[in-house]
Amino acid sequence: METADDLDGVDFKPFFDMVVGVLFILLILIAAQLFFSQFQDQSENAAQENIEREWREEVSGFLDRFQRGLVERGIAARIDREHIALAMPLSAFAGAGDDGFPRIASGPTQALGRALGESMGCVGKEAGKSADCPAQHRLHLDQASIELRPGPAPERAGLPQERYGRLLESLFGAALLQATPDLLRQSGGDGAIALHIASSISAAVADPAAPGALGGDLIVNFKFVPPMAGGAIK
Repeated sequence: METADDLDGVDFKPFFDMVVGVLFILLILIAAQLFFSQFQDQSENAAQENIEREWREEVSGFLDRFQRGLVERGIAARIDREHIALAMPLSAFAGAGDDGFPRIASGPTQALGRALGESMGCVGKEAGKSADCPAQHRLHLDQASIELRPGPAPERAGLPQERYGRLLESLFGAALLQATPDLLRQSGGDGAIALHIASSISAAVADPAAPGALGGDLIVNFKFVPPMAGGAIK
């Protein structure tokens, strides 16, 4: 049995040196792991930022092409890049008859449907990818919607504003889909029909110098699958 006197002659320095060496190696390994982890995070963030930048560029290009398609068909439209939408005067597509009820302009409505079908056909799930479609690697349509925002309903129609909007929505939707039924072929991210048509109340007023005109706007909104490095949807 060793006593305290026996331990007095033992040299503990090599043992302590070994412990310090092991701790030093562990510290180096931990520091290296932290460094490479930070470097990997920075690389992943940079890659994601690059993907999002490319996605925004493709969205912007999509809006530009859709606007050109409308202008070529005689429809003036302004781009809202922040909300990924285009706005057009509602009076280009609908007016009010002598009875105050909506009348749909078939020519411009058909032209809108064709321009919309060409654009959606390049980014939808059932995209035909015709020769006219640009190279788009990150743009996938989730949903498209047409929002009708009429001004005050004509008094002679005898309908509250909300119900007048519903009537306009139904008549416009029927005219649009009758002229361009292929719009119903495109599916959104959830597999349902990609195109939706709705109406909302607008503060716009009709131009008194243009009898039969409806004030307000027609807004075409697009929603695309968000960009992800792994291809998943956020």
